[in-house]
Amino acid sequence: MKRLTIHITLFFLILATSNQLFCQSINADSLYVTARSQAHIQQYDAAIASLRVLLANYPERYDAHLLLCSVYSWEQKFEQARSAYQVLLEKYPTVEVYRGAGRVEMWDVAWADALALISRGLNNYPRDTVLTLLKAQTLTELGRTEEGITLLEEMLPSPQADSLLQELRPQNTKNAIRASYYYANFNEVFTPWHIGSLEYERRTKLGPVIARLSRARMFNQIGQQAELDFYPKIASRTYAYLNFGISDRTVFPNLRWGGELFQGIGASTEISGGMRMLFFEPTTVRIYTAQIGHYAGSHWISARAFLTNIQETSNAAGAFTYRKFIRHSDHYFSLYANYGNAPIQVVSLPEILRVNTQRLGLDYKHDFWQRTLLVRLMAEYQWEEYVELRQVNRWGIEFGLEKRF
Repeated sequence: MKRLTIHITLFFLILATSNQLFCQSINADSLYVTARSQAHIQQYDAAIASLRVLLANYPERYDAHLLLCSVYSWEQKFEQARSAYQVLLEKYPTVEVYRGAGRVEMWDVAWADALALISRGLNNYPRDTVLTLLKAQTLTELGRTEEGITLLEEMLPSPQADSLLQELRPQNTKNAIRASYYYANFNEVFTPWHIGSLEYERRTKLGPVIARLSRARMFNQIGQQAELDFYPKIASRTYAYLNFGISDRTVFPNLRWGGELFQGIGASTEISGGMRMLFFEPTTVRIYTAQIGHYAGSHWISARAFLTNIQETSNAAGAFTYRKFIRHSDHYFSLYANYGNAPIQVVSLPEILRVNTQRLGLDYKHDFWQRTLLVRLMAEYQWEEYVELRQVNRWGIEFGLEKRF
């Protein structure tokens, strides 16, 4: 037993000595220079391997940690970059670390996460101009352009702020005109549907106001509707949606109104709840709805529930939306999946009276001319079941155009 104990002790002494000699054989500065050179000529995998060896033996090397974060970012390995920056934020929360971590979220189009991180950095380094510039740009991507511009104007006569202002000011438009056209074709029963709309939006200090005119040809009838939408701002993360509309009593509801309250939770989650009232002759429709949405990096995921009350009966439905932002908030594609008679785009009473609906849709939005011209294309398929046990397949497309000025 004594001899076995001696052998075990000798084994660990040899192992410890060999590790110490191995560490001593590594020249940390030389290995860092090698990794930096490899990154410079875009040999990112080799640079990462060199830095991992270096940090395994010298875990306190701040410069090696920072370079590793940068290499992950340059190679667009954003999840690895986030993890690496998180290590630095816990051990060395320097201004360089906040800048780099914020840029990772911006490059991955995770604007809500970027704003939270950059704001945290500015709390620690309130006079840092780079973080301020990043925050201004992030605010703009979140639709808070005026806040971003105000932040930049406070930095003048900074050349960097002036340059970014020249880029952002064209996006700070107060007006927008939108036109859209929707076409649907059916495998039986119905003739094709045509729905067109024209709307004007004005951004005010209280919130955006939208006036809309719609014209539809459905069920061999032609109808018109006029609507007014208002999105009043209540607090920094709280706003509402109000709607009022009238029509010529053909296809559209005679009268409609509705409201919904939206509340932000944390940096990347939003919940809402509200109702819609639709008055057809002689039927009144009540629609209660609630939604929860969440930003996960450059992805937006939301689930919305509906409870439709009509003729003393109630029907529940749900809608799921997934959106991937590509370059910024005006460039994305979306995927939609609905089950139940989810009244996403309520136009006519027969649509509300459907027994069941299943819908799959996707759309794509792209910007041009410094984001002052936007183009949107949507395609969908719906399986619909009506009271008379008719089952109908619908294929629809929609084209939209928006000009900001």
